[in-house]
Amino acid sequence: CSSDLKGAYMDIRRIKEEDLNEVLTLCLGNKEYYDYLHEQPTIENLKADLSAVPPGKTVDDKYFMGFYEENHLVAILDFILRYPSDDTAYIGWLIVDQQQQGKGIASQIVEMICARSQQAGFQKIELGCIKGYAHAQNFWKKHGFLPNGRSKQMKDITILVLSKTLES
Repeated sequence: CSSDLKGAYMDIRRIKEEDLNEVLTLCLGNKEYYDYLHEQPTIENLKADLSAVPPGKTVDDKYFMGFYEENHLVAILDFILRYPSDDTAYIGWLIVDQQQQGKGIASQIVEMICARSQQAGFQKIELGCIKGYAHAQNFWKKHGFLPNGRSKQMKDITILVLSKTLES
């Protein structure tokens, strides 16, 4: 895992409500993901995503981050600490600008998150992936995230829970 992106070429900062128009533009460009999700992004649902946390968590546990290259939003990450257990970090969302896909940005972000989570003492990282969304499942598998046997129903889709054990 590479240890850091900041300073290399990306600026990483928390997404705020005033950034949501940029986030919406990025999300609208990711038609495939939203087709699998069976919904479209709106300012309203993105605003809700800014503060959405799983049961037992607070916004203090959540990092909704934007990755910027030359002041242009190229990726967003929703990251939750100590969920679903104290030794686990959770990736709620990782979306890369459609124009930037295939350039290794998502892989670099995942490597950074793995390294930082390991340094912080987390033993594993989990995430949800839409069942049947082969492109996403292959990406996560390439980075060592495998189905752990759990799944969740969300409206009319099944979310597979993938996890990766971090080396100690």
